[in-house]
Amino acid sequence: FLEKHLQEFPDRPILKWVDMNHRKSWNGTADKDLEHQSISVAQLHFMSNRLAKGFADLGIEKGDRVILFVPMSVPLYTAMFALQKIGAIPTFLDSWARRDQLGVSAEVCSPKAMISFEQAFDLCAGAPAFDSLPIKVVLGPHSKTYDAKLEDLQQSQGEVEISPVAQEDTALITFTTGSSGTPKGANRTHRFLAAQHYAL
Repeated sequence: FLEKHLQEFPDRPILKWVDMNHRKSWNGTADKDLEHQSISVAQLHFMSNRLAKGFADLGIEKGDRVILFVPMSVPLYTAMFALQKIGAIPTFLDSWARRDQLGVSAEVCSPKAMISFEQAFDLCAGAPAFDSLPIKVVLGPHSKTYDAKLEDLQQSQGEVEISPVAQEDTALITFTTGSSGTPKGANRTHRFLAAQHYAL
């Protein structure tokens, strides 16, 4: 879809958001505009391509589950599209889940990598499923050592081919909090996401 949109309307804004500093200066009324920032289809395509190459060079492959524990932001979407381009499976844990529930979710999905902030890695430390992760990618300020920094991977040179997938292959996994028991992972197939896209 991203390739198709790139051909049809490369300059169209594809993501918009409000910078927190702008939000603080807004008086909350409709008579004053709330300034938005955005990136275009072409910019998102370029950024996710660079990141896909970085992930591939790091050893992330088709079918690998990768925990993406990042708030809604440009890095979240570029990482998600980059992982899907190489056929990896972005896996989303519920941010409201307790530490032990996060550990159970990680055990269920058997991830190869995790992408998150240092605070999240600290929160999950001690849980075997997180401690044994082969690849840890950090985003933002940090004091410890990780396998890679997302900001560095974003500068990767070159490009990887789109990994072919079947309609019923898993495109992403989203976990519940597990408040009523064991966290459950919802399997979102490529067919499911495509149907959502067409409906929207």
